[in-house]
Amino acid sequence: MANRLTEDANVTVAIVEAGTWAETVVGNLTDVPAYDFFFDYKAANATPSGVDWGFLTTPQTGLQGETVLRYPRGKAVSRTLSSRMLTRHLTDDELGSSTKLNAMAWGDSCKGAFKKWAEEVGEKAYLYENVAKYYRKAMNFAPPNLSTRLANATPLYNRALVSEGGPLDTLGERIVFDSTKRAVGVDVATVNSLFTLNATHEIIVAGGVFQSPQLLQVSGIGPADLLQEYDVPVVANRLGVGQNLNELILIGVSYRVNVPILSTLDTAANAAVEVEQFITNATGRLTNSGALEDFPGDWPEIEYLTLPTFVGDFTGTPPPTDGYNYATLLGTLMTPTSRGIVSISSPRMSDPPLINPNYLTTQPDIEVSIAMFKRLRQAWPVPALANNLTIGNEYYPGPGVQTDKRDRIIDQIDYDTYQSRERHVQDGEGG
Repeated sequence: MANRLTEDANVTVAIVEAGTWAETVVGNLTDVPAYDFFFDYKAANATPSGVDWGFLTTPQTGLQGETVLRYPRGKAVSRTLSSRMLTRHLTDDELGSSTKLNAMAWGDSCKGAFKKWAEEVGEKAYLYENVAKYYRKAMNFAPPNLSTRLANATPLYNRALVSEGGPLDTLGERIVFDSTKRAVGVDVATVNSLFTLNATHEIIVAGGVFQSPQLLQVSGIGPADLLQEYDVPVVANRLGVGQNLNELILIGVSYRVNVPILSTLDTAANAAVEVEQFITNATGRLTNSGALEDFPGDWPEIEYLTLPTFVGDFTGTPPPTDGYNYATLLGTLMTPTSRGIVSISSPRMSDPPLINPNYLTTQPDIEVSIAMFKRLRQAWPVPALANNLTIGNEYYPGPGVQTDKRDRIIDQIDYDTYQSRERHVQDGEGG
């Protein structure tokens, strides 16, 4: 966003960024595509990396035993930034945050979603035909080199849809308002100092799905009852701030397969070969990470993904060590009707927010997830895969989870649930 704003040479932007340089903390783990799994574990007792906020959810009543999950959230930046975006003279890259941790998945939303958005806010600028150019502008697509790809890789893409193309470790503590309730600055905290950045034009809150509502709430914009509970002076009683967390969940089914995939990196010898290949010419397996009501008609209910490795339940369960390769077919619930909440836990940004995704708390979510799970199982045994790819029967979750036993399927889905992506609406209710 700052990069776009500073395309106008007359605009100066101050960035308040809490993340640190990822490369100085975790080496090349954020640079090598296949290493994205280092950041994906959901177990509450898993140790977050040095580029993760370490967020946890509240107990989830829709999951077994009111499970608490770890919620990976990036706290990192890339090596370099535009010199006009900061007071230092740096060169060309961009801020990273959660983008530094993800699995390189990129996709436009459906046109109906943008139409619905434009209608709800009364602004045609949000129609897909007006937004699509920004999808292209943010992309720097490098076509695959088919001569160096694995034989079983199928990097198909639509050429028409791709294009080529201040001090850090600071945390915005609160937005400063004048006597007319106009935002005029931001209180900022660094490791050893506090100061205020005064804005001459506007303040853009871009703290992501969790910390944007948190910053608004600690600044006095949000549900009055919540703010008063933590002695935060109310600037504007906005009941919608922090509401309507809309979380997509992901589950998977794994088989043994007879092609070389990421599972082969589990052996030291194979891993050494792949590391050398990646370092030398950026090729090999390390270049791959794997890849209802009120919804528009073109909005898909389910997204299917393939991942060339064993996934299990995402808690960091040790992968099989039997020498076989494993692959996982994943399903993502794209039309969740369960709605979550993000709220402050104190009047300070330095304390983590309370995150309640409310996974699987509506019947439509449960029904579609069951159908998705059954569909994943139907896909694997088809002749094209059974005769050419898979070895033996389903490995995970295995025959113990019978498709015709509804309660057992629900238990398995509860156990496997993992957040895939998130969207968040902060409803201003009256401006």
